[in-house]
Amino acid sequence: MGSLGVIDPAAVHCVRNEDSERLIRMDALRPEEWSDRDVDLLLFRAATTIDSDKIIPRVLPEFLRRVIREPYGDGWITLGEMVRLKLETSGFTTWPEADREAVLALLPAYISTPDTDSESLAEWLDAFRLKD
Repeated sequence: MGSLGVIDPAAVHCVRNEDSERLIRMDALRPEEWSDRDVDLLLFRAATTIDSDKIIPRVLPEFLRRVIREPYGDGWITLGEMVRLKLETSGFTTWPEADREAVLALLPAYISTPDTDSESLAEWLDAFRLKD
């Protein structure tokens, strides 16, 4: 099994050939070796032009870690609204527990990161915590 875990890159339908190649490349590397561009694009395109419900839970924690560490990285798509929508559309409550816990631990730092415009994400996190 590669670093994408249960995701089989060959079985994921991608509209763009470059995304199929990206999945294969990332699966062969450890997450810390993934390029920032690959992480950013894979997360942004997940559930739109890349058809897999497993990508967001696997890649979002790494995306959050990187944005927190380097908020002004090369071209991050760092809108809190985008992160909130990814959480909602990917069925966050059904994610594997380890992925959910990783994201919940990282969200407060991400929300306080400059230029993430995370008001709606902060509201989502507060509402989620109230349900628990």
